[in-house]
Amino acid sequence: MVRPSNENSKANSPATNSSTDKAVIMKKENVNKNLNAAEQVSDENPDVFSDQQWQSLTSDWQAQPVSETDIPALLKETKRRTLWAKGMLVNDVLATVAVLIGFIYTFFMPEPDGYLQAYLGIAGFASAIYTYLAIKVRTTSWRNMCDSPENAISNAIDGCISSIKYIQLIKWSLYSLIPLGNWFIYMVAVEREKSPLWGLTLMNIVMVIMLVICQYFKRKRCKELEQLQSINVV
Repeated sequence: MVRPSNENSKANSPATNSSTDKAVIMKKENVNKNLNAAEQVSDENPDVFSDQQWQSLTSDWQAQPVSETDIPALLKETKRRTLWAKGMLVNDVLATVAVLIGFIYTFFMPEPDGYLQAYLGIAGFASAIYTYLAIKVRTTSWRNMCDSPENAISNAIDGCISSIKYIQLIKWSLYSLIPLGNWFIYMVAVEREKSPLWGLTLMNIVMVIMLVICQYFKRKRCKELEQLQSINVV
């Protein structure tokens, strides 16, 4: 009914040039050494370093290159993720409609199945609530987004928060499906005088895998959110 969000893509974290970062670090270390040496010499002989020399060292420090956020790449990635999120939301709506249609159809079956009716009825109700909350979470984030480069980082932060909430909704829906699905498989197997072991095992393995995937993406998005918030503060 509900699938984990397919967000296995590049992180929202700012794109940086690794070689440039290494050069920046090496240059900062060299300037720091010069400043430390200058302070030591100045303490021993205050007349050695003139104001002009101190100004030169200060200028070197301030002129160091700083690794900057790749705003165009960040905007492109945020837009791509938003398209994926919209696709997943459409999928959620279609799945909910399908479950509700299936529930209604059971009343017109030649031999109505009470267990199937109960399962689809409860699942359809839970899916409708989940879809409503998912739409609310996503649209709240999208409403505040724009293509302005000045808002690139804040848009990415909103997207990360929205993804984390969406993933948590998926986890809650899976938690509700586990007891319901186990009950349905067990009752159907008993009614047909078959062992429910295979069906129960298969279903629970699938649910555990889906929960693990959700947790993986949630941790990934939380890490990205921390990185983006640290940049936004700076």
